Amino acid sequence: LMSQQENAFKVMIDSLIKSTTSRVDGLVKDLAELKYSLEYSQKDIASQQKELDRNQFEIQSMSNEISNIKMSLDKYSTKTVDLENRSRRNNIRVTGIPEKRSET
Repeated sequence: LMSQQENAFKVMIDSLIKSTTSRVDGLVKDLAELKYSLEYSQKDIASQQKELDRNQFEIQSMSNEISNIKMSLDKYSTKTVDLENRSRRNNIRVTGIPEKRSET
């Protein structure tokens, strides 16, 4: 009777060990998949961060260029207005005074 109980106990312990081993193997596999997924996500995030940094640099460069263009536009606009005003000053017409034939 004792040996039957001992055998039954061994079978039960072996069954529990196999079950536990199977669960641990499953957990190890899941953990490996999670680790791979995390590494992939970290690489993707690093890649996205590099692209974001590059885009921010380009935006800053374009913003500086736009500021320079605006300054040039303001400068040339002011210069154009000044030149138009100077041109108008040279186009003075005097009326009411008769011209002599020798004058143009």
